[in-house]
Amino acid sequence: MRTEEQHQGNWNCSPVAVPAAGPSTVEFSQILHLNLWEAGHEALKKAKSKLRALEEKIIPKLIENCGATELDIRTVREAGMLSVQCRQVLKWSCVFDYSIIEYESTKKQYLKHLRALASTMLCMHEGKLDELIHLALSPEDFTNYKHKLEISTTCTGNHFDGFIKELEDGKPEVKADGYENEPGSRWFCDRCTFENSWVDKQCKMCFFPLDYHPSPQVAAAPEDLGKSE
Repeated sequence: MRTEEQHQGNWNCSPVAVPAAGPSTVEFSQILHLNLWEAGHEALKKAKSKLRALEEKIIPKLIENCGATELDIRTVREAGMLSVQCRQVLKWSCVFDYSIIEYESTKKQYLKHLRALASTMLCMHEGKLDELIHLALSPEDFTNYKHKLEISTTCTGNHFDGFIKELEDGKPEVKADGYENEPGSRWFCDRCTFENSWVDKQCKMCFFPLDYHPSPQVAAAPEDLGKSE
């Protein structure tokens, strides 16, 4: 959680623990995203480990037990590689979430929704791959399972292509609506100019109290105040 200058070239960071006195809003957000990063990293390691096992143990058994051809093996290998690639995307998507500024809460909610959909799609794909791995140990209808795996690889790959495009485009189509978008429903901090909701009693950025501001009925802040291009 320190700056580059404070690290002085030493990036061997220790695991972050919740402060004994209870974390602030900023600290809680940092801890949450660091935990998401660690969870994504562990899931990526497991996917890479499964891919190695697929190459070294499962594929030879598919050739021996099921008479898998080179085309069949490529289908299985692509399914395993896709799992690794998707886990990497999910890991880095938490960085996009962390970079979204606080007042864009609608975008944060939308990204959370997209990540949940992508995770569900990937889990289903990995389930199909696990079925094929089990098939290598107990041969059954290999052709049928291979066809299901091909469909799963195509659908999952297309879904994650769209997910990545949403991240790269910055979700421009997402706009805040409802109460947060009504005139006078937000206030700008006198100290740091951060835009806060009227439900916030202090600035989310610098914790400056709301008491120093007039009510929204008396003086509504200009729409472009405190915003930067």
